[in-house]
Amino acid sequence: MLIETGLGLLVSSAMLTSIRTNNMPDKKKIEKIFEYTKTWVTTQGNDIKKPQFIREDNITADEKVIGIEYVYRLPLGMPFKKLEYLNENVGVFKDGLHKNVEIDFNEGMMHLNVYEADLPKSWDYVDEKLEGWKVPIGKTYKELIMHDFDSTPHLVGGGTTRYGKTNLVKGIITSLIINHPEDVELYLIDLKSGVEFYRYRNLKQVQMVATNVAETYDLLTEVMLKLEVEKGYYRDNGWSNVIESPIKKRTFVIIDEAGDLVPESFMDKDEKDMHKECQWMLSHIARIGGAFGFRELFFSQYTTADVLPRQIKQNCDAKISFKLQNGYSSEVVLGEGNTQAADLEKIPGRAMFKDGATMHKLQVPRIYDKQMEKLLQDHYVTKRKDITDEQQADGDTNELIQIRDID
Repeated sequence: MLIETGLGLLVSSAMLTSIRTNNMPDKKKIEKIFEYTKTWVTTQGNDIKKPQFIREDNITADEKVIGIEYVYRLPLGMPFKKLEYLNENVGVFKDGLHKNVEIDFNEGMMHLNVYEADLPKSWDYVDEKLEGWKVPIGKTYKELIMHDFDSTPHLVGGGTTRYGKTNLVKGIITSLIINHPEDVELYLIDLKSGVEFYRYRNLKQVQMVATNVAETYDLLTEVMLKLEVEKGYYRDNGWSNVIESPIKKRTFVIIDEAGDLVPESFMDKDEKDMHKECQWMLSHIARIGGAFGFRELFFSQYTTADVLPRQIKQNCDAKISFKLQNGYSSEVVLGEGNTQAADLEKIPGRAMFKDGATMHKLQVPRIYDKQMEKLLQDHYVTKRKDITDEQQADGDTNELIQIRDID
């Protein structure tokens, strides 16, 4: 059997089996895999420059050794694409070593982390104060991974239903509000008829909640107008990026189940145009909004090229995928040649997270609805956001949102 890696190279499974069964140190096995996958650079004089071993260190967690980190200096001129391919085909190292492996790249170094243990099968969200616009994404074999929305403004996600996609979004919302109660604005699009996000419409930080395509069109139109105002304000003040400005506020547009925005053949022209316009506005926000403090989280169960527009994908360097049904869907989210999301275990919360060239397999935090409501109970207001001021004053509705203690 041959294994085709993203390097365009066929690696025999017999080669990997021979490495795995051979009684040689892991360091030697790693260097054999470098050889089989041609992880090197050829100079103009046809000299071969290979990764240079620097050191190995114990990996510890809770004061226990859980694995070994092997550090290599990469040869000058190693193409970025080749580094991505190595990470996307980390299975070659896993098969060869018969252990869990992660790859990190940092300042010309490759860090190969080889673990004896497995990932946690679950862990609960913990309320903690975080610096800047960071949120917890998940735990790897050794550490908690954060995502920094000021470093990478947008996040794309996919995954089959019930594997943790919406749970992660709820954890992100909770963390943003707890850490930035006065500076975060949330526009929530829940195309599962609002069953997940509509309950949060009375949080002070939530500006609008859309539960269908028509409401999504109105919500995105408001965001687009707000973006235009911000662009003019930045221009007048000579700012080119929110990070360089004194502005603290960030505006998040979060969409769950974006597949419902794809136009269908049975729709009339007006319906199709509205769906296309929503997709265009989301693409525009992803393309232009990052510099002006707008952040987009784009999640869908059905990951196809129609669901995930190219402009959104190209402008979202951070990507997360839960269990998907096939390699094609995994490639749509994580990138061409990366089928790792299809190979994930059937464990809710298990995901692949990619930020640039770095790929992590991790377990996302689990947050329950009651826990989320309790953590955010001080941020609710009694005035409803789904009726006008006139209706509120005239008493057209007798339904009021009550603040209640949750055991």
